[in-house]
Amino acid sequence: MKPPSGTRALSTAFAHAATLSPSQILDAIGRAGAGAVVLDAQIDPVRFNALVGSLDLPILAIEAPCPETRESSAQLCSSDREEARVALAAAEATVRRAGELEAGFVALRLGEIRALGPDWQRARDRWLRGDLGENDGRAIAALRERSGGREQDAALRALDRLARAAEAAGVALAIRNGRRFIDVPTARELDLMLAECAGAPVGPLFDVAAAQLPAAMGIWPFALAQAAFGNAALVYFSDACGPLCGLPPGAGELDLAAIAAALPKQASWAYAPWSGLTVDESLAAFTSLCRTWPPSA
Repeated sequence: MKPPSGTRALSTAFAHAATLSPSQILDAIGRAGAGAVVLDAQIDPVRFNALVGSLDLPILAIEAPCPETRESSAQLCSSDREEARVALAAAEATVRRAGELEAGFVALRLGEIRALGPDWQRARDRWLRGDLGENDGRAIAALRERSGGREQDAALRALDRLARAAEAAGVALAIRNGRRFIDVPTARELDLMLAECAGAPVGPLFDVAAAQLPAAMGIWPFALAQAAFGNAALVYFSDACGPLCGLPPGAGELDLAAIAAALPKQASWAYAPWSGLTVDESLAAFTSLCRTWPPSA
């Protein structure tokens, strides 16, 4: 059964640090009172198969590719044609699984611009030292806007194929915003992609916490990401502090109540906890988030 709009879901990401078994994962989801589950991209095939065979909750989303295999590191936006082909095959397989399992969404990470990897590392190191100024942030934003033509073309080719597969499977694709400035897509790139996919079951996935790091580094304001990705049917909802995402409300720098008030009232949301939280802390954070953003508000 497909989850309705306004569903509150817990991602299986909470299970990895504690290496929980499928039965322990199901028990924790039940204790949290989640209305649905998100199957995250790091879950291995054994636990994936055991979970989907035992779940009595709807699956809000499956992150692509899922389950995790040796092909999972391949990028949909890769300028290497063979790598992009491998990534596309894995994502298409996830879309088919999502249709068979009546999931609502397939969550997509398109990848990154690898050529800018050294620029990202230098900027991150300078920011952590408190040495990244306002002009530096503007220069990085300009550099990023000039980059990524080949990756954007590759992403569009992949989205064309995946959109057709999603339509056949009866699921929606949700394109996730990245945490680093080298991630694809930027706000502008997302606008172009959605225009190219007009009429197809493709939309944004707004990862609220991921939008905080570029803002903290002075590269893009949070409002820019929210304007581009915020009109989403699927939201990843959590607090953030600098590079740390998936924090409980109040543990980071975001005004989650104000952010929630500006998002679509019937959006469904999921909590993907930070790996540094214990299972009990993750479940408590989910409960607190339910009070922060009631989907019916």
